[in-house]
Amino acid sequence: MIDFDVQSVGLRVQEFRKLNGLTAQALADTAGAGLTRAVIANIESGRRQDLSVAHIVAIAWALRVTPLALLFDTREPSQTVKTSDGEKTILELMDWFRGTATFASEPQQVQSHADQAAKERLGSLEAYFEARRHLRRLSAEFKSQAGRPAEEWASLAQERGFWEHMLSIAESSLRNEGINIGMERPDFYG
Repeated sequence: MIDFDVQSVGLRVQEFRKLNGLTAQALADTAGAGLTRAVIANIESGRRQDLSVAHIVAIAWALRVTPLALLFDTREPSQTVKTSDGEKTILELMDWFRGTATFASEPQQVQSHADQAAKERLGSLEAYFEARRHLRRLSAEFKSQAGRPAEEWASLAQERGFWEHMLSIAESSLRNEGINIGMERPDFYG
């Protein structure tokens, strides 16, 4: 169990909402997930004590911040939070959320099978989305290169081939791990 201070989560929601120039109503409308202006107000004031993962993710997405920024006071990274393993700093918890921390307390840092599998899946997903991001960027560059010299096209084509290959590898890894992304491979150049 991690001991979250729900009141401070609410204060961070309010801080980021105001930084984005949103009203509570606008945040509720953007976030969806059954959130209303009154629910947002109750979260921000700390009256709402039962925040669901769906609500935290929806609010974070609407505010364009990582859920970590809502859950933890990133201005105080050395602050500690109670966990079932004792107290952990915000930095340690951020590493855990990112999948870069291990759970073992032994010096040899032994990973559990579940932790290893989760990290492999996340790595495959990150590789997949990184390749898609590069291909989208290249698609825009290809469209802006009309009438340019052939050597500029050749460089883009070479990079395109690399990222298409990387995307194929990532898709294969995901299929082998039984992960269905539910997304069609886009035609970035059509």
